[in-house]
Amino acid sequence: MYKKIISFLLIFTVLLSILTACSKEQDTEDLKPHFTIEGDVLTSYWGRAENVVIPEGVREIAADTFALLHDIKSVSLPSSLEIIGDRAFYFCEKLERVDFNNGLKSIGEYAFSSCIALKEAILPESVTSIGEQIFSYCQSLKTASATGTELELIPEMAFYQCKSLIDMQFSPNIAKIDYMAFFGCTSLNSIQLPKNLKEMGRNVFDGCSALSVDLVLPDLLEEVSAFSFANTAIKSVTGGAKVKLLARGCFAGCSSLKQVVLQEGVEKVESRVFADCTALQELNIPRSVNSINVSAFEGIEATIELKVYSDTYGARYARQFNLKYVTID
Repeated sequence: MYKKIISFLLIFTVLLSILTACSKEQDTEDLKPHFTIEGDVLTSYWGRAENVVIPEGVREIAADTFALLHDIKSVSLPSSLEIIGDRAFYFCEKLERVDFNNGLKSIGEYAFSSCIALKEAILPESVTSIGEQIFSYCQSLKTASATGTELELIPEMAFYQCKSLIDMQFSPNIAKIDYMAFFGCTSLNSIQLPKNLKEMGRNVFDGCSALSVDLVLPDLLEEVSAFSFANTAIKSVTGGAKVKLLARGCFAGCSSLKQVVLQEGVEKVESRVFADCTALQELNIPRSVNSINVSAFEGIEATIELKVYSDTYGARYARQFNLKYVTID
């Protein structure tokens, strides 16, 4: 009986050792990167590696390839890579660093959205297009740049709710910054708008409460879009030689705004443009203005003083709504 027990224990110990060794071997295997590459397109990955190095020769990472993988902390991209597909790294919640390669041309929508540990996004100058919500909800992102000379669009919600973003560098050739691109970036404290900027979507910098700058509008811009700088800490507004329209609420809630210089050429001031801009004491109304909404100065009607030209729309508006004004001709 005793010998049988000893034999059983020996067999059990051997089996346990074998199973443990297999388990360790499997764990080690799982930590190695596993790629499926079809031609020059990386189509799938599995494994639990923290630091992923994508092999040379890969030209494209297909959509969703690394999405929702929670072990990855860093990714190194090969010099051969040109395209990152839609949602390629979506919600890789531990991803802290991406080494972008020079030669990369296109990054799809939501590619790095919700990568909440990502700290930096320095896109190479070779990038010519980026998709909407590319870095949305990247809550740890502090520094970003998109300086490629052929990049012309910052798409909608590109950096939406990146609450730690402090600094953003633009290519001078950016022609459009789209809807809510930087909405809710509450740490963003400085920007220089691209000199070739022609168009902005709604709410582009809305809620960027730390944005305390002397804003210079580019000379090619024709419209300051609705709520584009609402609820920011901007201190002054100048430039904008071609601006014709100040759209609804574009500076609403800018309580630190003290100086605005409107250029000749401005034609229309829509509703709530300067609503609750409590530090704004005076404003020049150019001869070219032919429409000002009744609520344009909501909340500051008693304190604002308009500088107007006699026998112009601005003078008639001031008299009609009992606003303080002085003539400057």
